[in-house]
Amino acid sequence: MLSSKRKYSQPQDQDHHYQQTKQESTKDCHDWLTLLVTALVPLMIGVFTVVITIAQQSSADRQRQQEQQQADNLQNERIFSVYVDDISKLLLTKEVTMDNKALIYIRTKTLSSLRKLDTQRRKHLLLFLYESQLLQYDKAKKHDRSTLNLAGANLNHIHIEKPTNFNNLSLPGVELNNASFINCHLQHSRFADAEMNNIIFTNSFLLGARFSRCSLERADFRNTTLAQVSFKSAVLRHADFTRAWTKGVDFTNADLYGALMTEKHLREAALLNNARLPNGSFATIQDKNLVINGENFGCHKKLLSPWIMEAAIIKTFQHYSSSLNCSFGIANLSSMSPTFIEQSVLVANYSVLIDSGKAEYNFSGLFGGNAYARITFFTNAAVKTGKRVMIGKN
Repeated sequence: MLSSKRKYSQPQDQDHHYQQTKQESTKDCHDWLTLLVTALVPLMIGVFTVVITIAQQSSADRQRQQEQQQADNLQNERIFSVYVDDISKLLLTKEVTMDNKALIYIRTKTLSSLRKLDTQRRKHLLLFLYESQLLQYDKAKKHDRSTLNLAGANLNHIHIEKPTNFNNLSLPGVELNNASFINCHLQHSRFADAEMNNIIFTNSFLLGARFSRCSLERADFRNTTLAQVSFKSAVLRHADFTRAWTKGVDFTNADLYGALMTEKHLREAALLNNARLPNGSFATIQDKNLVINGENFGCHKKLLSPWIMEAAIIKTFQHYSSSLNCSFGIANLSSMSPTFIEQSVLVANYSVLIDSGKAEYNFSGLFGGNAYARITFFTNAAVKTGKRVMIGKN
């Protein structure tokens, strides 16, 4: 009997041990869950607090940004309104010409206001000046002194996309980068020396406009009338002339490298002298004597003004009695001091060729005695400085 009881008591002990272990495990899980929940509550509160703080900060930033935008807008409107009122009163009380102080005052006031205004109001300021006839060039006058000079003005990023009349607009030397004049009439307008990279003239009428020496990289002239336009010495790299009308255009010394244009565009052009073509090659190179009054000439001619004399009086002499050609020399042959003649030669129409490193020149002359000739090459008519070369007997 004892062995029988011992036989059945072992499973009961195991079951009891299992139940006890299970209860202990359940208790441990419960304790861990309690601990985890206890820890998560402040963590969730912390995360929620952080989210709320970030949202509040973002809302406060947006509020400050909106307030700043409103303040900037009010400031821009105040500057623009004061400017218009001031200039309008001046125009009503004075006849504005280049000879009086009014036009100088308007220029100073305009440049100062443009630096402070946003893009939209810069556009309205431009329209105001044009409609006030301060930016309209009278091509019938050789020297128009009633046009406001805005050289250096910041007109970048202005966009005029509605049909607008800007005929005879005068904006030489201004900054018009990333601007646009779409569907506009700009007949006989002048933009010489302006910086106009990435400008858009799509569907505009530019008959007879002047873009001499302008920087027009990546300019958009698609579907634009460019008849009789001057791009003399302009930079037109990667400009788009798709479906543009280029009849009679002057591309003298223009840089057209990478421009989108056809052979027809080039054939229609009036002048391509010294221009770099889209493929990098050069059109017809002007090969001529750039020195004025430097060749043999008849004795009936006098030494012309381009030559500057130094150290002696220089006159023309007949080679010999049977010759019609003359030379120039020292009037006082007893003088032993070095004698110079000097001339400045403008090579602006060769600037693209020079900048590309492909320009060559030959400077020669027939000299005797202690005489020399100096030539200074310059590319800017306003600044007559540049490379100087000298030749003489020695």
